[in-house]
Amino acid sequence: GKTVKFIFDGCDRWLRLCWYAMGIDKRATEVKQMPMKWGKRNTEYENLIEKITDGLECDRFFITHMKDEYAHNNPNPIGRKVNIKESTMDKMTQVIEVERVASGKKSVHTATIIASKTQTKLVGKTYDFLTIDNGDVNWTSIEELQTGEL
Repeated sequence: GKTVKFIFDGCDRWLRLCWYAMGIDKRATEVKQMPMKWGKRNTEYENLIEKITDGLECDRFFITHMKDEYAHNNPNPIGRKVNIKESTMDKMTQVIEVERVASGKKSVHTATIIASKTQTKLVGKTYDFLTIDNGDVNWTSIEELQTGEL
């Protein structure tokens, strides 16, 4: 009678590990590779993602970090974006961006609904779901996650 949930924490790490399938390490991200090698990396990555998204009949959560985004040859970042393949984002039902803002001994964790295929009315809504103030922890969660709406 319990609800099963699957959490994949480290999608960005998985993508980086798939670089090894190309025979190079993570520092070679700017090296031009033959299309055949990119296909090998993508196949390794997609095989696991598809087993999770298509094969599991439960709620699935993917956790990843953000990475700097650059334009052309500009060495300065122009923003931040999710550090997973774009094709993975297409498989997401909801996208929630989490941020931690610290000030002195207080930190507030906020979650913003960036995209939702099932609850478009919630897109843009922000929740303060965790506050830590001088060691006191206040966890309020995200109600729509708890009720199964998201």
